[in-house]
Amino acid sequence: MSELSNVEVVKQIYAAFGRGDISGIVNALADDVEWETPAPGGDIPIGGRCRGRQEVEDFFVRLGQYSEMHHFEPQDFIAQGDKVVVLGRYREFAKNTGRSFELDWAMAWTFQNGKVTKFREYSDSLPMAIAFGVI
Repeated sequence: MSELSNVEVVKQIYAAFGRGDISGIVNALADDVEWETPAPGGDIPIGGRCRGRQEVEDFFVRLGQYSEMHHFEPQDFIAQGDKVVVLGRYREFAKNTGRSFELDWAMAWTFQNGKVTKFREYSDSLPMAIAFGVI
């Protein structure tokens, strides 16, 4: 697929996320997808590593159980070959503590045959750890 097609898939995933459409996200993933989000010390329930579509689906279920997204804004899309990197910002609410946190982030997506094979979020996990009461 082309770089523009890969960017469009990422935009569709973000749109599905905004609608709360977990199956819309998971359907864009390869069966053996690798998914990683920051989890300092492994103590944040919405972070860590997932492998396979079912584990990613479980991640999004946990995300809804433990947090509430108040603002999610992808800002810049950069594509080269089979990779798409997106820069953005979000504000989220930790349900267990009632605290909010705001982060700038980079999300890296890798594609093969039109499906996401690897996802990794890069962000400063300190505000997240504080909001979840980990530190």
